Amino acid sequence: MRASDLDDLRVAVWGAGREGLAALRVLSRQGPAGLILHTDEPLGASEEAEARAAAAPLALEVGWGPAGSERLGSSDVLIRSPGVSLYRPEIEGLKRAGVRLTTGTNLWLAEHGHERLVVITGTKGKSTTSHALTELLTASGVDAKLAGNIGSPLLDRLDESAEVWVLELSSYQLADLDQPVGIGAVLNLLPEHLDWHGSWERYYADKLKILGLSGTAVLNATDPRLIEAGGSLSDVRWFGSPGGYRVVEDAVHGPSGHLVAGSELRLRGTHNLLNLCAALTVIDELGVDPRELVDAMAELEPLPHRLELLGEKDGLVYVNDSIATIPEATIAALDASPRPLALLVGGHERQQDYGRLVELILAEPGIETVIGLPGNGSRIIEQIVTIATERGLTGPPTAVAADIDEAVACAAAGLPKGGTILLSPGAPSYGKFKDFTERGEMFAKASGLTLD
Repeated sequence: MRASDLDDLRVAVWGAGREGLAALRVLSRQGPAGLILHTDEPLGASEEAEARAAAAPLALEVGWGPAGSERLGSSDVLIRSPGVSLYRPEIEGLKRAGVRLTTGTNLWLAEHGHERLVVITGTKGKSTTSHALTELLTASGVDAKLAGNIGSPLLDRLDESAEVWVLELSSYQLADLDQPVGIGAVLNLLPEHLDWHGSWERYYADKLKILGLSGTAVLNATDPRLIEAGGSLSDVRWFGSPGGYRVVEDAVHGPSGHLVAGSELRLRGTHNLLNLCAALTVIDELGVDPRELVDAMAELEPLPHRLELLGEKDGLVYVNDSIATIPEATIAALDASPRPLALLVGGHERQQDYGRLVELILAEPGIETVIGLPGNGSRIIEQIVTIATERGLTGPPTAVAADIDEAVACAAAGLPKGGTILLSPGAPSYGKFKDFTERGEMFAKASGLTLD
């Protein structure tokens, strides 16, 4: 289905975020017979005005909640925003009623399927890898453009072209993807987004749908789930394995040997070196020699909220890793961070397993204090204290803070000069913050530092 196929149809858009607004802007240039915007919560006056401006000159019917969802059944086509779970009962009901479902991603791909497309996905590292890939391709002289879950929504780029498109796609965008792509890279698979997918198994399956749509798969040879998934594929390139792009003693190696040392890069941590290996594997597959891009690799900057060095104040270093929404991401952040260190951890409760993180905190020297943030921070702290007591260990001092300001103050009080205060929550930001970006910004404000 193309955007032009929506002419003379009654079209509904579910969601008024960046993807929903992009859909309205595209529809405003088409000729639908009717246009509906549906949201789960009522829009504020400014939000509704923004939506109506996006849809202009078309008239826009706006509804919300269960009552408003009844109007969706009168539509011919529903454009689902990524935040709306494909598995909600309302979606299933619309399917049974004969409403055709699509997404901004599928509409865009229907127009761009003839171009060279690279999809990057994975539980963690998508944005860093996608950004690095785009920057390195650009440095090599390739006209590469980045879109999707990072940068501009795809529908805002509907009329553009590129030599190579790099698309960062989440599981929300992959669950009902129906268009083929040239290269599909999966970085890792870790438990995440149970509330959207309903089960870990369904989450993994939705992520792996990209493999059946990709001409060539690029997979992480250090991830057991991906090793299993890649076993039956006819065309797969592995990174993280001997003979491929891999990490060897804090350096990136390629098929011909050493490429660049981690100390020469601004990207920190073994996990980011592995992300770089994924990007280099794709670059190689596209016919560009990564050996000619070492200088460009050294210029790659970490993205905001991803082990972002905010600066130093009163003898303490502040690092913002607000993007860490699962415990495995916090483990990677601890691996990449200098000691002594104070860790700020916790957020929205999603019933994740913090066992490995707790074991690392109790085993690692130099973790001077751990501060639990509102949400499940108290559960993580309780687990640290309980296990330390059961084993007769002297764990790091702990505290539970009422807010991020108190957490920063407690961490600073318990850390010697030269130490690092690391925000790496290992949990989503929902509830207390709009998103991980706002959480990172509040951490910077509490630290007395500003984000670039």
